[in-house]
Amino acid sequence: MPEEVLAELPPLTEEDLVNTRTIAHELEFLPGTPAERFASVAQPTLIVASDHTAPEIHTYADALVAAMPAATKAVVPGEWHGVDDATLTEAIVAFSGGAR
Repeated sequence: MPEEVLAELPPLTEEDLVNTRTIAHELEFLPGTPAERFASVAQPTLIVASDHTAPEIHTYADALVAAMPAATKAVVPGEWHGVDDATLTEAIVAFSGGAR
């Protein structure tokens, strides 16, 4: 992982270390991937961003919603790259129409 990317990340936790492969995949795949690549995803999709994340995340989320026929964006209270479980659950339940 490039040093400049590591410098922007918060200190790694044990959970982060377990998910290293996923994090590396996200950093390799997502930057530069046009939202239009996901235009064929017809399944209802919830795009979640916290209210304290970087503005470019909201820009990309908006582009995904515009490109995907059944996507919805939810902005929820949270940190830069984290939302507590209860808040995330609330957003998912609301999106799914209350189904549990």
